Amino acid sequence: MSDMPLTVSSANHDRLRRIAAAGMRIRRVPPSAKILAEELGRAHVVCPTDLPPNVISMHSVFDFRDGVIDQIRRATLVYPGEEDADVGRISVLSPLGAALIGLAEGQAARWQSATGAWRTLRVISVVHQPEQAGFIRRPADAAMEQRPAGNLQPNSVFPMRPSSENRRALESEGG
Repeated sequence: MSDMPLTVSSANHDRLRRIAAAGMRIRRVPPSAKILAEELGRAHVVCPTDLPPNVISMHSVFDFRDGVIDQIRRATLVYPGEEDADVGRISVLSPLGAALIGLAEGQAARWQSATGAWRTLRVISVVHQPEQAGFIRRPADAAMEQRPAGNLQPNSVFPMRPSSENRRALESEGG
């Protein structure tokens, strides 16, 4: 969480708001669903084509400095179910992911890890942002995401490396 302004595209904002709301309906509300909802509530929402290129959006690839181990890490911010720690895919519904959405290069955030320890991070650079690369979500993309994992086609929505689970499903289908 950060007190600095954050910017989110309208396409990301709408979908993330639904994800946070669904998380809030769970009997034991995950703290990250509440954090995500709070972050979205204070976000400046813009048209996807107007999102500054230095802002982390969904499926952005970015470098950040971890304040605890003082190490620069590269990661991709993804939707729940797409996360894969082995390849640096961080779910927006995790405490770290909720802290990252909408941050710009140079901005810092503080979040509470699953162990309860407070951690900090600073965004170093946004290496790839789908909005700037021309990958703006269309209604047809949402239909693709509703398919079971076994029916996914490589690079069907974004040209991203599939998670380990999806890679195994694709390989078993001969894809």
